[in-house]
This record gives sequence, C-alpha cells and structure tokens, in this order.
Amino acid sequence: MENGETVEQGAIRETLEECGAEVNITSLFAVYSLPHISQVYMMFCANMRDAHFSGGGETLEVKLFRHDAIPWNALAFRVIHAIMNHYITDFAHNNFSIHIGTILPPSDELLSSHTYTTR
Repeated sequence: MENGETVEQGAIRETLEECGAEVNITSLFAVYSLPHISQVYMMFCANMRDAHFSGGGETLEVKLFRHDAIPWNALAFRVIHAIMNHYITDFAHNNFSIHIGTILPPSDELLSSHTYTTR
C-alpha cells in the first residue's frame, strides 16, 4: 500500500501495475501473515473490467489459466500456493469463504490456516 491508500485501492493499483488489468473488487478472500519477513498478504476476489491484461515493469509474463492447467511449479511463493488452493476448493463448491492463515519459514514447516464462512 502507498501512503493514504485504502487496502482496496492498493489491490486495484497493484493489479494494474502487475497485470495491466483493471478490476472491480467484489470481496475479501484471504489474509495471510508472513511474520518472518514482516509481510501481510490481503487477497481479494475481483472481476476484470475488460479482457485486457499485460505484463508491466514488475512482471515478465502474464497469462490466464484454467484451474486444471495452473503451472504450480512455476509459482514463486508458498503463500500464493495456499491461497490458490483455497480458491480452487471454494470455486469447486461454489461457496467462497474468507481464509486467514500464517506462513512460517520453511524450516518450521507448520502452516496455520483458518477458514471463516461468510453468508
């Protein structure tokens, strides 16, 4: 987030910067803490405003994938793996919840995660 920016504004800006896509946020989806690197990830569900997307100054390549074609080995961060797994499960059940978790250093190997169902 930038100074003076809401989390939603930051997510919209980051999506535009990273993916060249303009989106409308529909809901909060996940909050993950990574205390060992002092980061918090807040992920939102959103709809693309149009079919335009592209790489930018911070992104080498941008593609859309069907769930069964996600290149899991190419995803760089464990937090993205965790959040994508939640999304695919929620999508399959057509029931989206808010997921809260913690990613610890690889040496600790414990992944804490909680799901809160919203109505």
